[in-house]
Amino acid sequence: MSCEHAQDRRELAQKILLYSRRYITQKCPIMLAPIYALREEVSPIPGPLATDGVRLWYDPERVIRDFQADRNSLARQLLHVTLHCLMGHLPARRIQSDTGLFDTAADWKIDELIGALNHRQTVSGWFWHTDLPLARLVQRCGEDEELRENLYREAQAQEVAQDDHGRWSPPVVERTVQSNEGRREGSSGRGEGKAGQAGRAGDEAPDWGRMRGEMAGQARQNDSWGSLAGMLMEDLDPAEENGISYEQFLRRFAVPNERLLLDPDSFDPRWYYLGLEQYGDIPLLEPSELSEPPAPDDIVIALDTSGSCSGEVCRRFLRETLSLLRDISAGASSFRVLALQCDAEIQKEVLLESADQLDSFLRDFTPQGFGGTDFRPVFERVARRREEGLMPRVRGLLYLSDGDGDFPQEAPDYPVTFLLLGDEYMWGRPDIPPWVNALYLNETDFTLKEAPQ
Repeated sequence: MSCEHAQDRRELAQKILLYSRRYITQKCPIMLAPIYALREEVSPIPGPLATDGVRLWYDPERVIRDFQADRNSLARQLLHVTLHCLMGHLPARRIQSDTGLFDTAADWKIDELIGALNHRQTVSGWFWHTDLPLARLVQRCGEDEELRENLYREAQAQEVAQDDHGRWSPPVVERTVQSNEGRREGSSGRGEGKAGQAGRAGDEAPDWGRMRGEMAGQARQNDSWGSLAGMLMEDLDPAEENGISYEQFLRRFAVPNERLLLDPDSFDPRWYYLGLEQYGDIPLLEPSELSEPPAPDDIVIALDTSGSCSGEVCRRFLRETLSLLRDISAGASSFRVLALQCDAEIQKEVLLESADQLDSFLRDFTPQGFGGTDFRPVFERVARRREEGLMPRVRGLLYLSDGDGDFPQEAPDYPVTFLLLGDEYMWGRPDIPPWVNALYLNETDFTLKEAPQ
């Protein structure tokens, strides 16, 4: 390849990257600062995009080929690489004993974060462990061979890997200060010969932590971003140390999704006039699409009324949960919450589909049951309602209980979270299947902590 031809290809690749960056910021203005933070540099090694936290390494031929195959491909790759930097995955990888597992889990978490940016749900329904912070997800999969294989299989099926992590291992130059000798502290001290090493003059890492904090602040001020703020900051305040608020957990659990509807009272004028032009007196009527504000998919709330939970705790749990769901669904014309009371059998079932129903349900709520404890009827009832079409898109099940009861033999295909009441240190963790996400709920301040295995 001649020098002139190679230069032309580099310039074309740079234009594609610029186009992709502009596309991202148009679709997601909150990413404006981070998406331009990495400095572009041609990679001497063919392959996908890569970064060392300072530079964006790219192969011009690969960039051009990917763009020709899919115009949005480079935008996805750029967003993926940038979010790795924002979430601090590069330095976190350097202390991992199993980098392959960490890479897969990090890619999965980034795909989940991209879903929040796009107001879409990306997590496979049954694989509840992906709701954990990255460190916990890696730990769980490292301890359980079946979970690790499930993660690998799901990640491959959903093609969450978008970039090359090979350049993460060399030390990245953090923001530096001048030492007494006039040398830059924090430099890798290595030459430029090895690809992926930062440390050249002028190589100063962007302040990813500051940008992440600013993005989280913007997301908190805009309800339409749903769980984004909590996802951005989850690793700064890990649940295993200080707990997380119930509000933060629920905003992540009930990820809002955009819904497209047809407007029967309007039509697209372009098709109307095209029909007149082509057929004379036969206009083509195509209903216009309406986009509702993002709303969560169907949620199931179950209360253990065998005597494990007091009536006041149940009322507060319902009040907190339904109020937050109403906030998350603000502006949406409808949503579905299936509320079940169960001891050894279903005692009461209510399907809530409007804000007015929430108020009357909370006002008239009375615990019913106080028999034995069996969790299986709840799962059977959800399966029946799905078959009937009343709950077609179950986002997950929240079960308030002490966790001491009979569970189904097989896991459902949606996330299941048990909020356990009681003293975690006195009684320990109940015998709960591994597919259940068990969290201790503090009845005083409504914070959550993960129940240890």
